[in-house]
Amino acid sequence: MNRFLGLFLTAAAVLSLPACKTAKANESPGPQPVCMVSCDDPTKPVCDAVAQRCVGCLKRTDCTFQAAGEACVAAGNVCGCDNDADCSASTLGAQCLASHTCGCAGAADCAANSSGPACVASSHACGCGVDGDCSSGQHCNAPTGACGGCFSNADCADPDIAACNTTDHTCIPCIAEKDCATSTMGPHCEASSCRCASDGECTTSPRGSHCQSASSRACGCQSDAECVASTLGPRCVMAPNSETSTTCGCATDPDCGAGKRCDPFRARCVAP
Repeated sequence: MNRFLGLFLTAAAVLSLPACKTAKANESPGPQPVCMVSCDDPTKPVCDAVAQRCVGCLKRTDCTFQAAGEACVAAGNVCGCDNDADCSASTLGAQCLASHTCGCAGAADCAANSSGPACVASSHACGCGVDGDCSSGQHCNAPTGACGGCFSNADCADPDIAACNTTDHTCIPCIAEKDCATSTMGPHCEASSCRCASDGECTTSPRGSHCQSASSRACGCQSDAECVASTLGPRCVMAPNSETSTTCGCATDPDCGAGKRCDPFRARCVAP
């Protein structure tokens, strides 16, 4: 009888083992910390729920495609770099600087970089060094390494858009009266446009010798006869983007003669 009792107790113990394992496997890890702060700062978009603060990163994947580097630098929880490999796709440069930020120490660190081939000394970041490093029609601001339409009036060669708006780096008609000194539209700056006040201010304008309607107040023409010697073209045509003003210019390429073509957007003869 004792023998049967021993076998029964052993079997009962064995059968109880899976139940114990199942119970352990189903144990809950407990409640996870919930972030109670809003991380709207683009430089600190990740929430550290344990510390209840916003940080730049908590893990490497938080830094994918980041210009500063693709590593999560433990000191400060910011995206940066620990070695040059972390900067292989950075637009700032291919070298990991002492600050744990990607950048450049020389032009070699900017070879084939989309920001430009020059290493800008002031920022240790890649950028442009000369106008040729920028897209066609753009200029380079070498001290900052930035490309733009203009950085000073010297970059605005067209007399009708001779002023540089340094906010968005585009050439505009005028900011001050002096910007209209060589404008074909007129010599006065009003509401960022060059305008005329009388025919006498249009006698040398290639657009025509008349100051037109009160709405446009731009120099223009009244007939083809006034445009025979105009550098813009021999025809009196409707001015671009206007329903009231005319200008000496062209309508088709043959209007411009040999060696020139008609620019349909500006209605004037230009070099091919």
